[in-house]
Amino acid sequence: MSKIQEELLSATKVKATKYEDRQDLLGAIARAISDKISEETFSKLSDEAVEWYDSARVCINKKQEIPEFPDLEPLDEYPPNEENDEEGRETSASPEPSETENVDPPVEAGGQEEPESTATPKTRKVKKKKQPEYNPEVTGEKDKFGIYIGTRSSDIAAAFEKGIRMRDLKEKYGQNYYNLLKDMTKAGHLVEKHEDGTFKLTHKDDIKK
Repeated sequence: MSKIQEELLSATKVKATKYEDRQDLLGAIARAISDKISEETFSKLSDEAVEWYDSARVCINKKQEIPEFPDLEPLDEYPPNEENDEEGRETSASPEPSETENVDPPVEAGGQEEPESTATPKTRKVKKKKQPEYNPEVTGEKDKFGIYIGTRSSDIAAAFEKGIRMRDLKEKYGQNYYNLLKDMTKAGHLVEKHEDGTFKLTHKDDIKK
């Protein structure tokens, strides 16, 4: 589970169980941030959550696919346990809720659920937003991977380019970034995982042919 998703679901009160399609859920979260939460609540969101919202807002406006949360771990593509990848992992189907079990709290008598917004998410600014100590001021310039310099994602990409293990990345930055590797692969860059568990990112122009 993504910590950013948990944070935003808590802040927006969006019920994830209402959405079967992942893009519908991400869109609902972005629109709820835009229209429903107060300035006080928005100002308390983490830098990672605000950065995701800005990216999601732009993608919705351009009718593009909404990006996933950067700390979501796709286990089928990049196993999080780099030291024990070959161990069998037992999987079991999630139990279906019983007929008497309420997945979502029922609407109170006389009440009615507020209709979901389909409006375009707006830009929101934080009055006082802390910046991570390692994060320099964003200048608007992009790095070689097309990421804005000074953002957390740019720092993570630079770390992957040098080569880093997920455990070390999480210790330094607080979480894993498997989805960034997924995005880099989609963009044509090379992602390699070495025997010592190090992930190495190589720009597509630097790949030896």
